[in-house]
Amino acid sequence: MHETRKTPKNFNVFDNEFKTERNLAVLTFGTLSLILAISLLVVLSTRKYAIYQSSPSLTDSLSVESVCFNGFHGITKRAAISDFVTDRYKSFLESINYAPVDLKPDRSDYRLVRKHGKDKCKIVIATSTKNERNLRAFMISLEKDHDFIFDFKVSEVSEILLTDSDIKEAR
Repeated sequence: MHETRKTPKNFNVFDNEFKTERNLAVLTFGTLSLILAISLLVVLSTRKYAIYQSSPSLTDSLSVESVCFNGFHGITKRAAISDFVTDRYKSFLESINYAPVDLKPDRSDYRLVRKHGKDKCKIVIATSTKNERNLRAFMISLEKDHDFIFDFKVSEVSEILLTDSDIKEAR
C-alpha cells in the first residue's frame, strides 16, 4: 500500500527561511532599481553638463571658445543654431536672409578661435573670397545668461582688421 510521507520539520523551516530571504532580495533589488532610475532621471534632466560645472576655468575658456566656434560656423552655413546664437540675433540674420555672410569655411579653415576679454572672442579664418584675401578676422560678441545651456550665446559678429600677432598665430 501506498504510504504518504510526512514532510520533515527541517524542510518546512528551510522553505520558510528561503521564502523570507527571496522576498528580502526582491525588495532590495526593487529599491535599488528605483533609486537608480531616479538618479538617472535627475542626471538626464539637468540642462548643464557636469564637466562645464566642475571648474570656472573650463566654463570661461572651453565653453566660450566652443560657443564662438559653433555659433559662428552655424551663421556661416546660414543655419544659426539656437543653443549658440541669441534668438534676437538669429531673427535679425533671418530677416535679412543672412545677407552680410559671404563666406562658407570648412572646419579646417579655422586658424584661430580665442577668448578675447570677458565676453568676446576672436576668430581667424583662411579663405579665398571675391577680394582674394587669404585671412579674415572676426570679433564675436557674447551675451551671458545662466539660463543658456553653455552660459553664453553669440549676440553679434563683426569683421575686424587683422593684426600682425593674429597673422603669426594663425599660420
